[in-house]
Amino acid sequence: MEKDIKREALRQYFIYFKIWFIIAGILAVITIGAAVVHALTPKPVRGNSQEPTERVYDYADMLTDEEEQSLREYIAECEEKIQADIVIVTISESVEYDLQDPDLPEAFHAKEVGSTDWSTAMRDLADNFYDYNNYGYNKVHGNGVLLLDNSYEGQKGSWLSTCGNVYDYFGDYEIDQALYAVDDYIDESPYRAYKNCISYVTRTMEESQESMPMTFAPWILVGLVVALIYAVVNLHQNKAKDTTATNQYVEGKKPKINDTRDQYLRKNVVTRRIETSSSSGGSSHRSGGHGGSHRSSSGVSHGGGGHRR
Repeated sequence: MEKDIKREALRQYFIYFKIWFIIAGILAVITIGAAVVHALTPKPVRGNSQEPTERVYDYADMLTDEEEQSLREYIAECEEKIQADIVIVTISESVEYDLQDPDLPEAFHAKEVGSTDWSTAMRDLADNFYDYNNYGYNKVHGNGVLLLDNSYEGQKGSWLSTCGNVYDYFGDYEIDQALYAVDDYIDESPYRAYKNCISYVTRTMEESQESMPMTFAPWILVGLVVALIYAVVNLHQNKAKDTTATNQYVEGKKPKINDTRDQYLRKNVVTRRIETSSSSGGSSHRSGGHGGSHRSSSGVSHGGGGHRR
């Protein structure tokens, strides 16, 4: 009899929480389907024949010939992993005025920077270099990232321009971390700084691409856990009620009723302001894609951000 009661109670609770289990089931099917589609979807192949083969443009002479070659080889390995072009460009220029190096205006397809703002000038130079050289792993103006590093005294800093799949996965947080990867070592070793940035971009892209099919997994777990915990707690309470006998409230075969009453003494309302604080420091989580979203002068969608140092 007791087993039948428990079984019926459990059945009722499952009926009561069926919407949770239905939602969890739907999300599970979606997640599994996304994982299958992700696994079966072929990775982008290099489909751009219009881009140059060069990946390292050291106009500022920050690197030795050996370091340049080492970066090219490392970039080639990383590009295959993330299906995106990786380009490093160094300059030593006051970008807030006309470019002084006679080779640079043509390289950046700009006779003048057109802005007295450092961030805007660096952004435009990075985007122009990417666009007019037709970079993109899968197509012209497709998947890729370009790091522009300026070593000019008083205007030192880096700008990261993203496009295609890097644009999709890199938000403000990821862009900041890639730039910090440069800042950490640039004074000690430019080669190490650029390689550290490339490593961060590659690792982050690999992790983002692998975790995409599991987007709904946390919600499945939340739904199941909440429903099960709530059901168990209520089953326990129901069991406690079932074990309560009537004679617990009877003394000498007569009902015993305790005299309980609430006495309203006074009303005293205390209001208290809760102070909150915010910080402009780095976030501890990923922000998603499209960081610094904008369109370049050639109409290509880019993300990006810069750090002065």
